[in-house]
Amino acid sequence: MPTYFINDGRHNQQRLYSLNDLELEIPIDLRPFIPANGRVYRNNKQKKKYLLEPVSKKWFDELRRRRDQHGAITRGERRDHAAERKTRLLGTSINKVDQRIDMGRDLTQYQAIYHNRMTPISTKLPTLQN
Repeated sequence: MPTYFINDGRHNQQRLYSLNDLELEIPIDLRPFIPANGRVYRNNKQKKKYLLEPVSKKWFDELRRRRDQHGAITRGERRDHAAERKTRLLGTSINKVDQRIDMGRDLTQYQAIYHNRMTPISTKLPTLQN
C-alpha cells in the first residue's frame, strides 16, 4: 500500500505513515471505506473539512459512520428492488402494491371463513332433503 503525508497539527510538520503499518489496527469491515489517498475528513456544521488523525477515535468514528451510511443506502436499494418485484408480480404500480396485497389477504380470509361455515351445511343438506 502507498505511503501518505499528513499534517501533524502540533508542530505543522509533515510526518509519514503507511497504511501497511496500520492494517493490523484497522478492522476488516472498515478498510473499504478508507479513501485511496488515505485521508479521512470530517465536516462540521459550517461545512469546513477537518483532517482526522489516522487510527484515532474520531477517525474510526468517521469510518464507522460511513459504513453505517453505506449500509442504510444498500438496505434502501434492496427495499426498492423488492417493491419493484412486487409491482411486476401483481401487475400494478408502486402506489397500489400495498392495497393489492391487502385485498388479496382479505379475500383469502373471507374464503376461509365461508368454507368453514358452509362445509358443515353442505354435508347436512342431502340428509335434510330426504
